[in-house]
Amino acid sequence: VKLNVAEEIAKTPSPTRIRDLFSQDTVGQASKEFQAYQKKITAWENLLWAWLVLVAASLVVLIWDLAHGMRALWGMRLIWLLIVALFGPLGLMAYLYSYRQPLRSPGLQATMANWKCAFGETLFGVVGYAIGIALAFSTFYLILSLSESSPLSIAARLYGLPLVVGLLIFRAPLVAFLMGSRYWTAVGRRFLTEVISLNFALVGMLPVGGISLSLCERHLAMKGPGSALFWGVIILGAFAGALTVYPFSVWLSRHGLGCWPAHLHADGEIKREENTIVLPSLGNVWGGLLLSFSLLCGTIVLVFSNLF
Repeated sequence: VKLNVAEEIAKTPSPTRIRDLFSQDTVGQASKEFQAYQKKITAWENLLWAWLVLVAASLVVLIWDLAHGMRALWGMRLIWLLIVALFGPLGLMAYLYSYRQPLRSPGLQATMANWKCAFGETLFGVVGYAIGIALAFSTFYLILSLSESSPLSIAARLYGLPLVVGLLIFRAPLVAFLMGSRYWTAVGRRFLTEVISLNFALVGMLPVGGISLSLCERHLAMKGPGSALFWGVIILGAFAGALTVYPFSVWLSRHGLGCWPAHLHADGEIKREENTIVLPSLGNVWGGLLLSFSLLCGTIVLVFSNLF
């Protein structure tokens, strides 16, 4: 409906509110819709607060365990704090079953279930990708808006930053430590696996991120890394990414190609004769590489076709 505001005001004797220009039926319907909208906002806020309480409780349990007898390396402690801060109770479960249990029971290291290794491996990688995605999204608000960014620029940031953070900051130092190799050697050895893992993770993370970017362009309350809703979207994306990359992590674990620190003993030492870490090569993961890029390309087409 198109209205000439000046004409409508002229028709109404001394209007004091915009609602006076409309019929009672229209005003009543608008009021009902607004109240329904407010209830949705309240429900999401309550859900967010409940999640924050669970995250806080999980962090308390983790910190208590790390401070009372769990002699983990400081780097691993920091990483587990990030994982639990992002994944809450799920991150705490990964800590208990895929890290704490093997360290407390060295005899279980050689026979630790594949799903436990894959569980920890998945969350360990995804937390790095999530930080990279958060940095990429932040540039859309701090530097350029979505409408001012080209699709190629958006794709480069959404892929490049998670790869840099996940590989160079999170994964490579661990690989270098476990294999007793140089840092850049570990980067080269892990690069192929990290690309495949990131591809599968983005298949879950990009749809969540694309929807959030579209909404953030329309709703001021969702804009910027200073918004609680912004970080809520990052958390949802991380969960989605963990779901899509987990099968690949299980496959790696079953074929003995993972790189999860179950070899670490409680004192932070590694017995090199027990260190049998084998990283994938192109010859044994080429199928996964093609599948991951195929799924990622399809996801990018779907996401960007809805954004532009």
